[in-house]
Amino acid sequence: MMPDYQSLGAIKRRSRVSALISGVGALLVFTGIGVSIYQVRGLRQEVSSLEVTKARLTHQIEEQNKAMGALGLQPGQGSSVLESKLNTYFNLKTTMPRVFFQIRGEIQKPVFHRCEVHLERLGYKVPAPEVVPISGPRIADVRYFKRADYSAAKSLALALHTCIPEEIDVKYMPGYERSSKISDLHFEVFLARSLG
Repeated sequence: MMPDYQSLGAIKRRSRVSALISGVGALLVFTGIGVSIYQVRGLRQEVSSLEVTKARLTHQIEEQNKAMGALGLQPGQGSSVLESKLNTYFNLKTTMPRVFFQIRGEIQKPVFHRCEVHLERLGYKVPAPEVVPISGPRIADVRYFKRADYSAAKSLALALHTCIPEEIDVKYMPGYERSSKISDLHFEVFLARSLG
């Protein structure tokens, strides 16, 4: 009996198609495995990063709980209790800082108004200026009257550089520590005679 060559040709074609389909299938399987391995590596890196973040946050929470314990607070107590305890613990002042300007006259009012607007945006209370008809200091100065207000006076001097583009001295005025007329965070700003 003679082989049927047409049937053999059809079988060869089918074999080639099957081999091609098997090859494509194998390629897809290996590609899928490669993608999965890549994704697993990425997920491992994310998990590792999250573990580091978790450890850092856990440490921060422990430190905050220790600080709260030192203040006599329990986690979850209200913010007003916390604020009161922090004010006591750090001796924070709740008085609004007041800045009294001393100017020579109308010529210095524009400088005063620039400073007034800037400082009020920062939370300072700025009453109307007092006109002092003397010539004024050579360099503008911030005067403070309580030793505890030194750092606040330095901060005020830095804030004033926005509206006073010159050197500003910070001066302690002794003799007012126990004064009932001068409150905490009371400052006076004398504008230099060159301003205006």
